[in-house]
Amino acid sequence: MHFDHITEIGGDWMAAQRSPEKIVRKALKRDELALLLLGKPKYQYLPYWSPAPGNTCIVSLLSALRDLVRDYPKDYPCEEIRNRLNQAIKKIVNIYEGIDPVVTCLVFESRRRPFGLPMDEIAADLKQSIRVFSFRLEKDRTGEGAQYPDGQLGNFRRLSEVAESLGGPSFCD
Repeated sequence: MHFDHITEIGGDWMAAQRSPEKIVRKALKRDELALLLLGKPKYQYLPYWSPAPGNTCIVSLLSALRDLVRDYPKDYPCEEIRNRLNQAIKKIVNIYEGIDPVVTCLVFESRRRPFGLPMDEIAADLKQSIRVFSFRLEKDRTGEGAQYPDGQLGNFRRLSEVAESLGGPSFCD
């Protein structure tokens, strides 16, 4: 039997066996996509192979959301999901903890545009948030930030270039 990353998640030992699809369905049902993006305990998902530097793999969760929209369009209409995801992004883009998940959303969306998000609008809000928190980001050596002399700010500059190379907008100076 395959088990995902065995860890206590929010006091729920069984959470390690949850699929990303079940986690996303739960967040949609409770209208808590912002909490899902922030990796709050009840929505954390970290497969054992994940390169995610934090406590949750946003890419796996976004992939599960994309698959729900693709596979169950009557239950998860693309326009509704786009609006709900965009609202969740707007809720978190201006807080420090929200920057990384919003960056991940933009890079994810850049390649194939599975949700049809208003990327230029999100990128403008994200760029402003990165400017506001630039000093703190430069000092942040957690996760991928450890690889850059300017911390997470350097990581976000790199990811902005990746998003542009995939056809998305730049979000970092």
